[in-house]
Amino acid sequence: MKKILLSAIAIQILVTTSVAQLAISGPTELCQGNTVTLTVGNGFNQPCMFYSVAYYWYKNNVAVTFSSSTTYSADQGVYKVQRIYKCTSGDPDVVDYSPNFTVTTINPPIATITANGDSTFCPGGSVVLNASTGTGLTYQWTKNSINISGAIAASYTANVSGSYAVVVSNACSVASTSSATTVTVDPNLSPPAVITALGATSFCGSVVLNVNTGTGFTYQWSKNGYNIPSGTSASWTATTSGSYSAVVTNGAGCSATSSDNTIIVYPLPNVTLGVITSPLCVYNPRQVPE
Repeated sequence: MKKILLSAIAIQILVTTSVAQLAISGPTELCQGNTVTLTVGNGFNQPCMFYSVAYYWYKNNVAVTFSSSTTYSADQGVYKVQRIYKCTSGDPDVVDYSPNFTVTTINPPIATITANGDSTFCPGGSVVLNASTGTGLTYQWTKNSINISGAIAASYTANVSGSYAVVVSNACSVASTSSATTVTVDPNLSPPAVITALGATSFCGSVVLNVNTGTGFTYQWSKNGYNIPSGTSASWTATTSGSYSAVVTNGAGCSATSSDNTIIVYPLPNVTLGVITSPLCVYNPRQVPE
């Protein structure tokens, strides 16, 4: 009797230590209204050629089916499997479990726009528009409800006036459209740039050129298209011929360039002084000749 008992204990230990850890495989995400197929299998080697086997599928800790199938059509939830099997007809039932396996639903994307700066700016400026981001999202930017060719990144740089929106799509091809963001290029934000010459523009000598002024304005004078290093005030004294212009920038960073002003400087005449060596006769009307 003792030998039989020991033999039974040895067999029980063999069965217990050879139990395989189950594992569920399959997609972890699904589109709304769809299902995914989950499959349960041995995480390690199968313990034996099953004499009998059945599976309890659990969803959110509630048994949902009991069958011999190793697959289950799942929607959103947390799943695990309980397996009950025998290796031979005389064996007791052996029970093992899989770890939890979570399936989530891919939600419709959120489409918003954030402007990285002021959406109203002067000519020559721009603003970067940023769309909401997420895993597996794609983008299409529109201007005035028309797709912008090639604008399929999460950001778009707008430099012309218009009503901008972005269509954001997820992996399920579900799309959301953002509210429109208005971008305005306002020429009135640029300062005036008009040069006034304080005198003739064709002359001998020099002429003072003035450009309009304003609070917070900065200036850059140029001659023949090249910046004059010291020409950074509202006035410039031109002493040589050339085409003069000025760039005026206001406190908002908006700039305007004046029209060219042509200055012609004539050379001064050369005057040569000589020494008179002959006597000079000076007529004095008061003198009465003798």
